[in-house]
Amino acid sequence: MDIRYEDVKSLVEKKKKDYKEVILQLEDIFMSWRDDYGVPIYLTIGRVKKFDSVYLKIKRDVVPLDEIKDLVGIRLICLFEKDILDIHKYFLENIRCDASEKKMQLSFYSFKIFNWDKDSEDYLKLEGDLKDTGYRFEYKKKRTGYKSIHYIVQVVYSGDTFFIEVQLRTHVQDVWGELEHALAYKKGKVHPFVKKSVYLLSKDLQNIEELYSHLRTVSDKEISGEIYSNHKIGPRYILTYEKEPITKLFLQGDHIKKIYDEYWSEVLNYDANNIDDEWIDGQSKRLNELEILMKSHMADSWVQYWFDMERAFLLFCQAKYEEARKKYIDISKTKKDRYCVFFRLGELSTLTGDTVRALGYFDEVELLLKKNPQKDYLNQFRIKNRLALVYWTLGDEYIENSIRAIDDAQILYDKIKQKDDKKVHYKRLCNNVCWYYLERYLIAKEEKKYGEVKCINEDELFSEVAKRYENIECLLEDTDVSRNLLDTAAWYNYQHYLRTKCNDSLEKAKDLCLNMRSRQNVATYSFKSRDIQNEHFQEIMTVSREVLGDPLPKRRART
Repeated sequence: MDIRYEDVKSLVEKKKKDYKEVILQLEDIFMSWRDDYGVPIYLTIGRVKKFDSVYLKIKRDVVPLDEIKDLVGIRLICLFEKDILDIHKYFLENIRCDASEKKMQLSFYSFKIFNWDKDSEDYLKLEGDLKDTGYRFEYKKKRTGYKSIHYIVQVVYSGDTFFIEVQLRTHVQDVWGELEHALAYKKGKVHPFVKKSVYLLSKDLQNIEELYSHLRTVSDKEISGEIYSNHKIGPRYILTYEKEPITKLFLQGDHIKKIYDEYWSEVLNYDANNIDDEWIDGQSKRLNELEILMKSHMADSWVQYWFDMERAFLLFCQAKYEEARKKYIDISKTKKDRYCVFFRLGELSTLTGDTVRALGYFDEVELLLKKNPQKDYLNQFRIKNRLALVYWTLGDEYIENSIRAIDDAQILYDKIKQKDDKKVHYKRLCNNVCWYYLERYLIAKEEKKYGEVKCINEDELFSEVAKRYENIECLLEDTDVSRNLLDTAAWYNYQHYLRTKCNDSLEKAKDLCLNMRSRQNVATYSFKSRDIQNEHFQEIMTVSREVLGDPLPKRRART
């Protein structure tokens, strides 16, 4: 084929601007899939083939320039092999429609799958999807170990028709592909050692890929367990009302006040762990009766606010999270200065796994409290407790935020302690304070171990924990303590043992662990809490056997 190098260069340069424009528009589409619809695309990489590569391909394959199908290419990169199926399905179903909005016409031309296990369930799904399209489909086995899916797509744009190659693969495979390309791809006679090494590297990367996939499966199971355990969790706290709605609502007559008192008495006895359909039905009937009696007052915004909040509350109690969320959002549009609404939205976002959005709602609560300081200290105390928890779930980097929030809760407790006759709030506060300070100590210790920080005063940090533990030590004498408080106490004593090698501390940690088994877990997220407690139990009991000489259970002889 008589094609000159300069001719190839001229043709590629002439179309390069349009090619780059198409790449940008397609990348914009792919990123919108990720950001708006949760399609697990990690990143995209677009390129126009270098004319050196085009020239060599023409020489090697003896093909005309207009028959080269990978002159323009985009890589769709995901983190896990499992994600490939989700991206693949979405790509097949949506690319034509979304591209038409960009004034491009796209149609599939052919597909290639490289080096997938043909007996795997995932491959059979891919093969079935691609064969159903009716387009050309090819499976290719390559010695190099390269693993990917290629889509050849015909593009009509600005009156020009050309092909674009979309490659779908994982981040690990992309890294390997780049290395292989740099070392051995189209380099003429490559040293046999380099070829063999590249092949062996592909095998190692496949093992890494499988390990990542396994870790993803374990993580997915854990998340599913958390979501399932969170199902049916209702509001954690009862929040009292401002004086405005109560004054306007229930000074309307003895009959209305009587029903309200019955309704609110049940609310005050609310127990998040013991809500059933009978309780919900009874409260709904009382609310309906009140609404009928208050019909002539419903135009008052405060009256409407109270009823809307209670309707949303009952939806929340039934774990109808999306309905409750919509109800609270509607309320927030008319009562933008009511921080309780945003607190409930924060709770709902936390339960549905949207921790960042929850934090945004709690930030709104704090801003409103600063603008309009009120004396409902119990509400504020509960909010600070929850905020500390949200920061803790965000990860190690936010532990100082948790500390600040729980310190604020301590200050607020001094203003409500006269009403806490059963010390319910006090017990939880003492547990939470000690837990977050202990977490800060352990995080700092870990950072120092891995060289992330050079100077930390471990003695000073642990001394801060010890001060907070003194309150827990007093509470341990009470017969009514939760599993969570015992776990915190056990974990503190175990850390004290690790610092001092004092066997008495280890013995105490072991005894506290054994005592935990008969106590109730009162954590907001019981699934996560139970996992943490099990990890603590296993570590403490293992070390206590080694150090204290507790006998291991005898193994039963095989029969």
